[in-house]
Formats: sequence, C-alpha cells, structure tokens
Amino acid sequence: MNRYWDYLKKIYGISPSGKIEQEFSLINNHKRMRNSIAHNNGILSEQNRIEEGNGISIKNIYENKYQLIIDKEYFEFILDKIEKFFIELLDVIDKKYIELKSQDRTS
Repeated sequence: MNRYWDYLKKIYGISPSGKIEQEFSLINNHKRMRNSIAHNNGILSEQNRIEEGNGISIKNIYENKYQLIIDKEYFEFILDKIEKFFIELLDVIDKKYIELKSQDRTS
C-alpha cells in the first residue's frame, strides 16, 4: 500500500491535503493491527502496541503481552475512514489528471 501511495505522490505528482494524509496514516495503522492479529494470534508485545479507542481495547493477558479486543464500533469507524479516503483520493487524482491533460494541450 505504501508503494502505491509513494507512486501517486512522487511519480504522478498528486499533492494530498493534510486530511487525506491523516486518513492514509490511520489506514496504515489498521494494516499494522491486522498483521499483528494475523501473525501473532492477536497478541501484541510492547513494540507493536496499538492505541486504544474507537472500538479497540487492549487487555493485558500476561507479562508484557496484550490482546486486542475489537468491537463493531471499530469496523464502522475504519470503513467510514477508508470510504472517505478513497473518495478524496479519487478527487485528487481526477484534478491531477485534468491538470496534466491541459498541460498536454498547451505543449
């Protein structure tokens, strides 16, 4: 996912706003959380702790090991953020495309 984001910024030349950058960061954190669940049976160490809130809580299960507890609120929250991110991203891509097309016509 980071490769695509870097491509859009560096090669295609989009300039996303701070809001879309924040949403991308949140989605990236979701990916990290997903990887922790999938590869560590949902058990986190101090190094890969995740912030609580928006439907995520963390339970200390034994010495320096934590378990994620995710409820429905989180999924509603993250899906809303993902949807907003892609709507805004498509708008930024469309604007850049129009800009590039108009540069092509003037060249």
